[in-house]
This record gives sequence, C-alpha cells and structure tokens, in this order.
Amino acid sequence: TYVGELGWEVYISADMAGHVFEVLHAAGQQMGAKLCGMHMMDTCRIEKGFRHFGHDITAEDHILEAGLGFAVKLDKPAFVGRDAVLRKKEAGLERRLVQFRLTDPEPLLYHNEPVLRDGKIVGQLSSGAYGHHFGAAMGMGYVPCAGQSVDEVLASSYEIDVAGHRTPSGQTPMRTPPAPNVNPASGDTAQGLGFALGAYVLWGFLPLYLKAVSHVPAAEIVAHRIIWAVPIAGALLIFL
Repeated sequence: TYVGELGWEVYISADMAGHVFEVLHAAGQQMGAKLCGMHMMDTCRIEKGFRHFGHDITAEDHILEAGLGFAVKLDKPAFVGRDAVLRKKEAGLERRLVQFRLTDPEPLLYHNEPVLRDGKIVGQLSSGAYGHHFGAAMGMGYVPCAGQSVDEVLASSYEIDVAGHRTPSGQTPMRTPPAPNVNPASGDTAQGLGFALGAYVLWGFLPLYLKAVSHVPAAEIVAHRIIWAVPIAGALLIFL
C-alpha cells in the first residue's frame, strides 16, 4: 500500500463510505486499531521512499530521473512513452531524485526547502515529512547529475536550508525497496503460498470427503470446485 506495508486500499461508493468505516473501525477494536490521519500516512510513505504524485513526480518529470525505471518494461511491444524512455536512457540523466534525512532531529521539513550541494543551492525539496522511525525529518528532491554516476552524486556534502539555517543531511538514491516479506523476483509470500495450497486442498479433497460421508449431489460438488477455482487461480497468479 501507499504507506509501505502489506494491506488493502479499499474503493467504495460515496454513499457506502460511512457504513464501511463504521464496520471496519468496530472490527479493528479487538486488534488495537487506531485512527490515523494524512500526516501519519505521509511519514510512513516517505520513510519507505514512495513518491507522492503531484509533488515528487508529475507529468513533467521523467520516470528514470525519479528512480522508477524498474516499473517500465522496455522489451515489450511499443507503448506510449517507450521512445522517450529509450532516448533518456541513452543520453543519460540530467538530474536524479534523492532522499534526504536531516542529522538534527529538531527541524521539520515540508517541501520547497532549498537543497545545497557542496555549499551551493542546486534545487529544492519536492516533499518532506518527519520520519518517526528514524527520529529525524526526511525529504525528497531532485539534484543535477549530468555525466555523473550515483556514487559521485552521493559523495557530495548536502544541506537543507530550514528557515535560513543550513542543516546537514545524509542522502540515499531513490530506489524503492520491495514490500515487506515479499521476494521482488517472484512476488512470493508465505501467506499467499499458504492460501494457495490450502485452497488447493479444499478444492481437491473436500468434495471427495463430502461425497463419501454425506452423499452430496454431484452438482453441488461441481459448484464447490468452481467457487474455489477462482481464489486458487488468483492466488497463483499473484503469489507464484
């Protein structure tokens, strides 16, 4: 999900929003679920390195410079934007999105704070929030990198200007890490694999058991197999 953890993003009609919220909130009480707001979501996603569309990435930013090249499969048939990606890949990046973390835990970052590289302003933060897990404010911003490698970009000294005060920052290249407990090569998870295997067992053996002990009509057995075939197929496609 956008907060960087396994979970769900629920899409519902506006007229059912209140009802769905009440049901989910009530069900979550026994698990200690608490309400959270926009800033909580923002701090989680910025710690994970997830870009915010409208701030960190827009229609005017290049997907390679935003560190999202892994999401573009260039060996598939022609698609809108493919030629532009290939041209940029051949010509080289002019700037690169970098993630910053202040060394001082006190200042706060929001967005548009100037970014200084080796003492000179080279850009500004596209977004910022407090990283509670890391104990300091974090931000993202583009820095010039024409003709430079990632190591050369990161070898520089960076500061963020917070209300006229230059605060030193550590930095990392923007490479989105995989979701928790997920193997990025196969997308496999223990939970998903267990579900697929469990569903397969139910699909294969439960009808035989029902037929043996309860004389269940053949039509109901067929219906059972059809119903369970859908989640089995979905689990295999997603997790295997």
